[in-house]
Amino acid sequence: KLRYVQECDLVVCISESTRRDLETIFGPVSGEVRVIPLGVQPGFSPNHPPLPGLPSEYLLYVGARRGYKDFSLLPVALQELREQGLDVPLVVVGKPLTDQERAQIASHGVTGCIAHLALDDAQLKQAYAHCSLLVQTSSYEGFGLPPLEAMASGAPVVVAHASSMPEVGGTVAQYFEAGNPESLAETISSVLTSEGLSDDLRRRGIDRAREFTIRTMAERTAAAYRDVLDS
Repeated sequence: KLRYVQECDLVVCISESTRRDLETIFGPVSGEVRVIPLGVQPGFSPNHPPLPGLPSEYLLYVGARRGYKDFSLLPVALQELREQGLDVPLVVVGKPLTDQERAQIASHGVTGCIAHLALDDAQLKQAYAHCSLLVQTSSYEGFGLPPLEAMASGAPVVVAHASSMPEVGGTVAQYFEAGNPESLAETISSVLTSEGLSDDLRRRGIDRAREFTIRTMAERTAAAYRDVLDS
């Protein structure tokens, strides 16, 4: 990657956070660096029917769970929420839970609160549209598409206040302190227990997601290529 960066005329970064990483790791680069955010694919909407078999209220987690994804925060947060009287199940979409994850979940007494599902694209859109909120525990993301997909689906979003997440979530996402399960539980609780807040986040999330379209991403990328070719 260093050789590519040193020799290229243009580097496209998917977020300001990624641009900062580029400069931190490689130092100044000779080519132009341009930030072009990703776009949400069409089809994510609050108008999808409920997915059969899911409860009327549930938290949703989508994607990988290893390393910086910090999924291990969730069983701790769920235990705390249960102790507060908030017993909302978590639906995990992605690869099957590992033995280590199952052991950790069991150690916090929340085995019955977590269900794993393997969903196709259509089913995932349904799951987004009817969740109580999407939670992304990552302490780092280059961009972070699941929160954007959730907002386009009319779902409240809870993410860590770290790296690129504020660029995606703006003032709509609800933020917790990265790596802090108590802060995560508190933030989830604030969304679940405030009907007015939840409804407001659903409305504003749809508007926020409209700022990140595939067409805008494509147009800005094409313009960047033209500028380099014309220079």
